[in-house]
Amino acid sequence: MKFSELAAWIGGATAALTDFWQETGLTGAQLSEKLDPEISNAVPFAEAQKGSITLLDSLKKLSSLAGSEASAVILPKDAEEKLAADGMKKWNPKGIALLFSDAPYQDFAKIVSHFDPPIPRPAAGIHPRAFVDETAKIGQNVTIMANVCVGPNVEIGANVILHPNVCLMEGVKIGDDSVLFPNVTVYEKCIVGARCILHAGVVLGAYGFGYDSSSGRHILSPQLGNVVLADDVELGANTTIDRGTFGSTRIGEGTKIDDLVMIGHNCQIGRHNLLCSQVGIAGSSTTGDYVVCAGQVGLADHISIASHVIIGAQAGVPGNLTEPGTYLGAPATNIQEMKRQFVAVKQLPDYWKTLKALAQKEQKAAVR
Repeated sequence: MKFSELAAWIGGATAALTDFWQETGLTGAQLSEKLDPEISNAVPFAEAQKGSITLLDSLKKLSSLAGSEASAVILPKDAEEKLAADGMKKWNPKGIALLFSDAPYQDFAKIVSHFDPPIPRPAAGIHPRAFVDETAKIGQNVTIMANVCVGPNVEIGANVILHPNVCLMEGVKIGDDSVLFPNVTVYEKCIVGARCILHAGVVLGAYGFGYDSSSGRHILSPQLGNVVLADDVELGANTTIDRGTFGSTRIGEGTKIDDLVMIGHNCQIGRHNLLCSQVGIAGSSTTGDYVVCAGQVGLADHISIASHVIIGAQAGVPGNLTEPGTYLGAPATNIQEMKRQFVAVKQLPDYWKTLKALAQKEQKAAVR
């Protein structure tokens, strides 16, 4: 595919390189090839070679352009102004074909899909090696692959895809257009909303870690609730969400949860949260809307996190966070206060030297 064809398809502006290449003395076919190279693949920036188009999605990375071997690069629209102001040779000494886009990330994704089309949706139908209980209700255009187990009174909406070895226990409900990847287990009475994605190894509805120890032994507490995922929730591989004791553990609409996240029983997770890998949320905790927990954040049990809170990686949260903002450290503290603490800690060696010198001075004075 010629670069000019690709640019016309995407609809972005291209860099004017005719003068640049004519100054090198190129003419004819050689000039045409430089101005309109053949594009055969779309790859990440570090992998780009001749014939590749790649993505440079930030002006901060513009200096990397000079070292690229790509035949073409897609850039954000504001890069066009900067290149015009500073001169093409400063940032693009190799004269790489450039495509400027208002949405470079999305446009590059379209180009990648063109050269490497995604695997099509599997055909609808029930595999002969799947088990589907006779009381289950199956919607239209559902795909049930080999070794799937669908228990009694399960309800599956339209266009759902169940990959191999998915297990849906009694009374489970799966909303329209949801996808469950291999080895997902959904315990009895749990509910998955529409357009949800559950990656391999997800477990919904296992017993909560709650015990009555009053007798001197750890006796499992009642586990009579369920897990409810609202619409458009995504769960990463091997994430687990425990069922409520009497009610529901809930995950709010649009929340996205990374791999290896654990959410305890009775938790109420708000809408549009982002929970990164290895986050752990102990039982009966609540988050508001648009909360972000970076990797390895730990939330204690029975606490509440306000909406629009961002918690930095490896932070430990022992109590409520009632104000929107960014929090770091253990115990998690507002970022401004934590920055002051970081500065103070870095200065401790100097303070120690000063104190030591003062102590030695006092000792010498006392001897006299």
